[in-house]
Amino acid sequence: MALSRGVAGRVGARNTMPLMNLAWDHFFFWDARALSVELQAFEPVTGHREMGSDWHTVTERLAADQRYPPMFRAAFGDARIDSLRVAFALAQFERTLISLNSRYDRFHHHGDATAMDAQEQRGESIFFGRAHCVDCHAPPFFKDHHVVNIGLERAPGDDGMGARTGIPWHRGRFKTPTLRNIAVTAPYMHDGRFATLEEVVDFYAEDVNVDDPTLDEHMMPWVRGEVRLSVQDRNDLVAFLHTLTDEGFLVNPEFGPAAQPKNAIFRRMRVRPLVLATACFALLLSACRKDVGLASDSGQTPLALTYPQYVTDSGHVPMVSWGNPLTVEGVELGRRLFYEKALSNDYSMSCGSCHLQDHAFSDPRRFSIGTDGSIGHRQAMAVVNLAFDHYMFWDARVHGLEEQAARPVMDIAEMRNTWPVVVQRLRANEAYPPLFRKAFGTEQIDSTRVVQAIAQFERTLLSFDSPWDRYTYGGEVGALNDQELRGMELYFRQAHCNDCHKAPLFADHALRNNGLDLLFADPGYGAITGNPGDNGKFKVPTLRNIEVTGPYMHDGRFATLEEVVDFYADSVHVESPHLDNHMLPWMAGQINLSPADRADLVAFLKTLTDPTFLTNPTFSDPH
Repeated sequence: MALSRGVAGRVGARNTMPLMNLAWDHFFFWDARALSVELQAFEPVTGHREMGSDWHTVTERLAADQRYPPMFRAAFGDARIDSLRVAFALAQFERTLISLNSRYDRFHHHGDATAMDAQEQRGESIFFGRAHCVDCHAPPFFKDHHVVNIGLERAPGDDGMGARTGIPWHRGRFKTPTLRNIAVTAPYMHDGRFATLEEVVDFYAEDVNVDDPTLDEHMMPWVRGEVRLSVQDRNDLVAFLHTLTDEGFLVNPEFGPAAQPKNAIFRRMRVRPLVLATACFALLLSACRKDVGLASDSGQTPLALTYPQYVTDSGHVPMVSWGNPLTVEGVELGRRLFYEKALSNDYSMSCGSCHLQDHAFSDPRRFSIGTDGSIGHRQAMAVVNLAFDHYMFWDARVHGLEEQAARPVMDIAEMRNTWPVVVQRLRANEAYPPLFRKAFGTEQIDSTRVVQAIAQFERTLLSFDSPWDRYTYGGEVGALNDQELRGMELYFRQAHCNDCHKAPLFADHALRNNGLDLLFADPGYGAITGNPGDNGKFKVPTLRNIEVTGPYMHDGRFATLEEVVDFYADSVHVESPHLDNHMLPWMAGQINLSPADRADLVAFLKTLTDPTFLTNPTFSDPH
């Protein structure tokens, strides 16, 4: 079907992508909103257009089914069942769904000269030649690791990645899907608009919207009018696409439902997590339900974030997880957990150990130090206004505060702990079960609820009461002095700071190479995507409270704001590979800042400090 149907017949917004060769993927879902197979496995369970359940219900059902505790013990060493383990097991299974034995493979890699006939070979020549299919769908996976706009739309529709990032030039971008097994994965495109491969080929031959202002650079052959396919060419191309079907993959019994008798399941425990995962698939489907709200019937007090109207007027909206609504009780629990040292292996560290309130919840050290003395390799980012952020961490490896909160606990360079140990400690602390009951309606403590609570607290860390705010929006003309006003003029004009650090968040939702290096000791986003064009790209940090969040840059190389301004004035590497296009003023030699300009600019940056935020007692350690 064009769009999947969830519980109660709810129709999805997009066509379901095939689960195939995901072990090599960098993004998941059409809009690239997940950066791991694990995170991809999480979302459908709670999606109201999909399974419509919640992880507490799922884990309770798995624990109540006598087959599962022994399987979890075999897979993970003990019978503890929680959402993270379910997702880990599902991800392990999904990584085994590998399809690399099509007729194309047998023809090219196994010496089977009869695997492709003459028409299919003509179609292959067209695929790799004048049809330019290979530009985006390169072998061996017949896809790339990009999110592209192929010119589908002539009128506003699904904005794809742009709907998630809010960046205008991301509109219409979608993940490039694999063409392996394409003959059996109809309908096609993110919205399932094409029922047959013939329709797809006709689109590329005749209907690409070359006037789309955000069209991908890979579509330049269409812009130049170079793609011309006859009727025979199109038939040959479709014939070749059929050679990418892997019949063995489609009928492999190892990938089928794990409905075999229990003794058969245990005979296959040599691949324990994989068997566990195939069994979990079936039970997850039965976990669907309609009532997915957490706070609606359990006595929690809904909490609305408070922020100025000018934030939303500028196009920014808070990114509150659908499955984790804000409540007064959840935020208070999250605050305690944020400062809870039982999250670390030796009770020496909490989230607040590396994210200090008087430093805008950043770390004044160049690199944070783990419980065993391990030194991190990046500067800890400030936890400020993350409710509006689309990416987390310098390399954007996480798309939600919930997963961002989960990572440090397990990181061997940070807290060096495991979630079963953390959960056991919290259950044994008599203060926590009642707090979880208040926050979630149950005393059941698991890793999912812990990170949900921390994420709720972090979403409340909003900072919009600086002298700049009071001057610009509050009518307080004395909030900025003459030097600061000169610096503001520089910031928004000839220094080009606002090109990336846009008011009122003083950040954007992008990853950029700002010319720090010619050679990348730390590839940043490139290490996540595997795309050399992403090397040197890092998340654009907020400049709010920048006065107190030094040292600066992803590696903390600059100790002072003066050093940062000097870098932008004198030392940007305009020859840096894949330098961001926002750095064009530097390439054009337009950035000329005198010593007085630099001093004025630093003075202005200090007007972004919010003293109330740095001392707000509702954000402080409650222990």
